[in-house]
Amino acid sequence: MSQQIHFPTGTTAEVGRQRYVARSLSVLSPLFLLGGLFLWTATSAGGSPEQVVLEQEPAATAPSTAPETTAVVAAEPPTITGAKVSTAGLPVAIEIEASHEIKLVTPPANGLVQLEGAGDAVYAPNEAFVGSDTFVVETCNEGECRQADIEVDVLPASTSKYLATPVTRIIDSRDNEPLDPGDSQTVALTGEIDYEAVALSVTLMQSQAAGSVQVDGGAGPVSAITVPGAGAMTTNLVIVPITDLNSVTVTNQAGGHVVVDVVGVFESSAESADGRFVQVDPVEVAKLETAVDGREATIRLGELLDLPNEEISAVLALVTADVGADGGMVRLGPGVEAYDQMLMWGKPGGPNLERRGVVLLTPDSDGALSFRYEGGSVIELDVLGYFTNSASATETAGLYVPEYGGQTISELFGPGTSVVGVVPDYAGAAFVNVSAEPGANGSEDPRDLGIASGRTIGTALAVTQNPDAANKGIEVETSNELQATLQLLGIFLR
Repeated sequence: MSQQIHFPTGTTAEVGRQRYVARSLSVLSPLFLLGGLFLWTATSAGGSPEQVVLEQEPAATAPSTAPETTAVVAAEPPTITGAKVSTAGLPVAIEIEASHEIKLVTPPANGLVQLEGAGDAVYAPNEAFVGSDTFVVETCNEGECRQADIEVDVLPASTSKYLATPVTRIIDSRDNEPLDPGDSQTVALTGEIDYEAVALSVTLMQSQAAGSVQVDGGAGPVSAITVPGAGAMTTNLVIVPITDLNSVTVTNQAGGHVVVDVVGVFESSAESADGRFVQVDPVEVAKLETAVDGREATIRLGELLDLPNEEISAVLALVTADVGADGGMVRLGPGVEAYDQMLMWGKPGGPNLERRGVVLLTPDSDGALSFRYEGGSVIELDVLGYFTNSASATETAGLYVPEYGGQTISELFGPGTSVVGVVPDYAGAAFVNVSAEPGANGSEDPRDLGIASGRTIGTALAVTQNPDAANKGIEVETSNELQATLQLLGIFLR
């Protein structure tokens, strides 16, 4: 049973809770279609039924009575990242990564800091300060704060790179009478180079007395060689700081003949791709047993060091050899049989026949070096490090600081290991000149002194990596008591 509803076309009708608009006549019995349309059976005034469609009206939306709510978003915690930079004694801009504005919490002890913008700072070291300095910055957000340490290595104002130049002989007294003890000679350095230091190979022959050969580039004397008495012969490599005078004065306190070669120079540079020293664990690149292998050899450095030839401008190598009854000599140079340097050792004064020397060698364009040994039966070459070429990255690491040199330590060492001297945190390697005499018991050969950072590598000259120990010293190892003098010639930046 159904109820008939009468209403004119165009008016509205309420059926249940829905409102409908009549498109024609009165309606009855809805049949749901789609999209809010209903089909009704309608009866006109005359009583004949018709089917009409009624369209559902959208229901009015009643205003909400629920209270409005605001979502609470937790504040992001602030972030800040520490930084470590270096500067050669000048103000340096530091970019600090921080999520919000930064402020200075703890100022540096040896400089001034100015904050600029949200995350930029400028650090200016105090005059004459060299070393490590630290300051602390902070960033905050909604009451939550984070701090970070900013470390600054203040390097010496003067740093330099190595230039591999042709070997040039500047002094050779062998054409004249032997020099008397105390004789000196001054030689001007030529070339359009901003000299900071020169690498010299110094050879003393037929010494007339105990004493040393000293080289002074204007910054103070460097003891290149020290001998215990007359008749000595030896070669040593030294790096000598040079002042504006661009000259070196060589004083032979022991007398005899002196030969001095310039094997390379150091030129002022704040950063560089070439001329930076890279220390390596000692790599044996050649060993000859003369009875089997002969006395001559040519080696290819790039292959042996697993480096492209274009990355190597020069190598620092340790030569170890046993000498014969009359001593020994090694000739070395670039390419095949192109000898331009020498190491010489005199007659052994005791049972120890082993001799060592450090050389700075420039290979040819193919990375080739040659050497020839006259004297004993065994010779070995170990590479201690190399100087970069222009194909390397531009950095400050490995630059030389000659003005740090001059520190001298003289004491009785051994037996055993001791750490002496102090090198700064920013030093990656130290260039050390060593002279030694037997201790009170006389049983220790001076050549048995080793300078080490986890290894024994040298006699008269050594390169040692800066130890990780708290005192940052130079480790000296000797098997017996030995009186020795160590002179720090300079450092290479880490």
